[in-house]
Amino acid sequence: MTPSQRKRKPKQHPKRAKREYYDTDSYRRAIKYGIKKLNRRRENEGLDPISSWFPLQLRHSRATELNEIYGIEAAAVSLGHRHADVTKVYAERNLKLAIEVARKAG
Repeated sequence: MTPSQRKRKPKQHPKRAKREYYDTDSYRRAIKYGIKKLNRRRENEGLDPISSWFPLQLRHSRATELNEIYGIEAAAVSLGHRHADVTKVYAERNLKLAIEVARKAG
């Protein structure tokens, strides 16, 4: 929590109790709120809006990147999975490797 947040007076009758950390839903809502706010500003400036995204997409992207560079085992360890089969759900297939194999193997 930032110092300015600590100095704020709490609401008299809050709808929800304050939490010490972001949970999955509050993190997703914060991202959605930020994108919405940014897109309003971009609209006023005549710019195209940025597309909406979800926190889970970061996990998928990172798993795919690690899989391409280091292999599925490294991606599994990085994501905290015991079995690489679970990681395959997150990591996209390595199409670059498939193309390379096809070129070499014929």
